[in-house]
Amino acid sequence: MRFAKRLLMGVGVAALVAILGMAVAPKAARGLVATLVQVSNTASNPAIAQGVPSLASQNVIVLCELGLECLGFPPTGHVIPSGSYKVPAGQTLIITNIEPTSNGGGGTAVFELDPDPAICNNVVNECVATDWNFSNDGLTHEFQLSPGIPLPSGGTIFIAGKNWSSAWVRGYLTSN
Repeated sequence: MRFAKRLLMGVGVAALVAILGMAVAPKAARGLVATLVQVSNTASNPAIAQGVPSLASQNVIVLCELGLECLGFPPTGHVIPSGSYKVPAGQTLIITNIEPTSNGGGGTAVFELDPDPAICNNVVNECVATDWNFSNDGLTHEFQLSPGIPLPSGGTIFIAGKNWSSAWVRGYLTSN
């Protein structure tokens, strides 16, 4: 008990000295902090202040239309003119969000994300389609997928379902 009391007292004194130091010499305190930031955040070794899913350079947006291939809007910003979006070599696409738009007319709409047969290992529970049921009300519905569905390098997005017209599939790329 005595040790904890002395430890807390020491921490309190150190905090008080730091606060008084900043009040007495604010420019020196700012200079010290700026120096520490510059040392740890250099051009050759930048400090990343965001998580990988938040980095614009890693975000991928894919537009899928029922019966057609999914067009990719990769981090470069250039639309892939033909062919379905393919996950780049050495990376994995983590699908985090799906926004299908239903046709309307009542009943249920189904959006299905199928495993890529080119990379499917035909192992039990490895090649399972995932589907989402939602109202066929003519509106866009959003599904957050946490922590995400991984699609490995070379994979493409295969979609199916009924009563929906288009869907935005969003995610981010990570290194393998």
